[in-house]
Amino acid sequence: MLLLIQFARYASDLHTGTAVGEAPLRMGDAFRTASRDPVFMPILLGTVFCVMGYAHFDSTMPQFLALSFKEGTRWFTYLLTVNAISVLAFQYPLVRLASRFSPLNSLIAGNLCIAVSLPLCSVLDSGWLFILDMVLFTIGEVLLFTMLDVLIDQIADAQYKGTYFGTIGFNNLGSVLAPLFGGWLLDTYGQTAPLAVFVPVALSVVIGLPFLLIARRRLAQRTGSFAAQAQEPVQPLSS
Repeated sequence: MLLLIQFARYASDLHTGTAVGEAPLRMGDAFRTASRDPVFMPILLGTVFCVMGYAHFDSTMPQFLALSFKEGTRWFTYLLTVNAISVLAFQYPLVRLASRFSPLNSLIAGNLCIAVSLPLCSVLDSGWLFILDMVLFTIGEVLLFTMLDVLIDQIADAQYKGTYFGTIGFNNLGSVLAPLFGGWLLDTYGQTAPLAVFVPVALSVVIGLPFLLIARRRLAQRTGSFAAQAQEPVQPLSS
């Protein structure tokens, strides 16, 4: 309902993207532009592994808890509640804090929080420690998904924003890979070897870090070149 109201209110602004006489933007050209962006593609590849780490919360972790603890299923419902409460409690202060830094740095921090929290759950033996671990996981979740939208909005040109936001959705490939990888580890090692399950899971999340670091370096180079061009003196016209 809110979307319908907003589209109706700003209907006139939705048709001002193309100048008079300018050819309309074709879908294929838009996607090729996004795929050739040297900053966007490492972000997309890196966040595939970030999303993969987050997806283990819905797939590998509940199975591990149910197999490892008598009350594992009940405790997982508690973790779901803690996750929801933590998102509500921490999102606003975390976003305010993260806004002081580059969104890419926030993505890197979120990746590390998720990567650290996953193997911790393999060595904890108390439900309350699991809750604290879930708080750390939720901090990574908030930093990852909130600041990713901010980052895409910053790097995309106005006419390509829809394409960039649509293309970044391909990082949900991680949601497909997580149950396959985690399920295979559980079938292979079982709940009796938790480190053999969650250390590879954590390492698979860390694989995304090099891509995010590459994107940060390229974005810094792009920003620096833009700043240098803006500071170039304007040459006077010869008479």
